[in-house]
Amino acid sequence: MLINMNVLTRFYNSDLKPSGTFDIPSNIDTVGNGMYIGCTKLRTLIVPNNVIKIGLWGFSGCRNLRTLTLPTSLIYISNNAFTNCESLEVIIIDSKKPEEIERIKALLPKDLQNKALGIELAHEVFRLRKLQLDEVTKVPSSNPFFRFFDRNLRHIAKVNTENDANPSLEKKEYPKLKDKVYKDINRFLLNKNPNYQKAKVLIRHEPLPHNQSELEPYAINLKKITTNCNTRVNQKKMKTTTCFEHEPDTQHILR
Repeated sequence: MLINMNVLTRFYNSDLKPSGTFDIPSNIDTVGNGMYIGCTKLRTLIVPNNVIKIGLWGFSGCRNLRTLTLPTSLIYISNNAFTNCESLEVIIIDSKKPEEIERIKALLPKDLQNKALGIELAHEVFRLRKLQLDEVTKVPSSNPFFRFFDRNLRHIAKVNTENDANPSLEKKEYPKLKDKVYKDINRFLLNKNPNYQKAKVLIRHEPLPHNQSELEPYAINLKKITTNCNTRVNQKKMKTTTCFEHEPDTQHILR
């Protein structure tokens, strides 16, 4: 990174922590022009409370930045400071005071103001998101390994060649894992769970609440998303089971 007096003038991907976060030094009061341009690995940023200005193109091109926390010390944010930050989901304003939250929100570009929340409301949003995404991990059939151990699904594991003139394939049943095992495994395979990933994308696109009265409808909408995702994965499992439940255990190989 490059610092000139109390101005952070440049920042690079190499300055990031492995988690995709960056700690702005506590003596910085200005984010310089174009300071973050092209920092594609930045995912989360907390701007410290003594920063008063975010300059031209300050965060431009940070296309993977998802969560940004802004302090109430800010008095100026350039209108193009967040150009091409296409993944930005939530801007947290570090205050519980409505007047301060509205003041900082007004500094933001108009197309981002609907993403800005006070810190208390933001924490509740994240809690509701986590609560509903946890429901997805409780569905055994969403586990990527489920089809390998469900006894209702067909798995050809043995070739019968006793009669070379008429070889056949035999279905062999695998041991069935308990549902609790699938649920426990799910917690460690979130990136490989397509049902979880789909629910997460849909939840991220759900419009944010902007006051306490909008929290309940927001929670209901999140619940609908995860319920629909879980219903679909269960229906897919049932459809697959139905396709195979009347098939014979042995199939002839067509030549």
